[in-house]
Amino acid sequence: MEILNSDVELVESSGVSLDSLRIKAAEILTQLVIIDNAETQSKNGKKAKKRKKSQNSVNDALSKNLFEAYGNAEDNLTRCATSYLLKNGCKINDEEEEAKKFAQRRRKLEIQIERLREQLETRIPKGRDLTDAKWLETIAVATHNVPKLDNYLVITTNC
Repeated sequence: MEILNSDVELVESSGVSLDSLRIKAAEILTQLVIIDNAETQSKNGKKAKKRKKSQNSVNDALSKNLFEAYGNAEDNLTRCATSYLLKNGCKINDEEEEAKKFAQRRRKLEIQIERLREQLETRIPKGRDLTDAKWLETIAVATHNVPKLDNYLVITTNC
């Protein structure tokens, strides 16, 4: 099952209504927020200054936790709810999803993924020649193909 599915596909996969899927997503989101807050407090300790996290870092941490939860999920409903949260930017939307906008967004992401894959595949690592095979080949070519200077006279003069 892919992570990026439309709401209709998620409802079909999970076998529950969209409202039930949203309720499950809200449960998962609250669990992850509680866990994230507990980890943050344990890291900071009592003596440390409280820092405000930017919205991006909170979303990044939630996204990371959601991907882990998706991979560890055993039941289909949890996977679909996690996928729903990932698709909607770690939020629960009350509005209905527009099929055209979702299709455009999905196609844009597929193109982006394809470009990244092509970049990774065409990138060849440039390593050192540890056996000096290329250097030895160059020396062999240079010694066997010495230019002949039969017709040239080289005169050196000492002044």
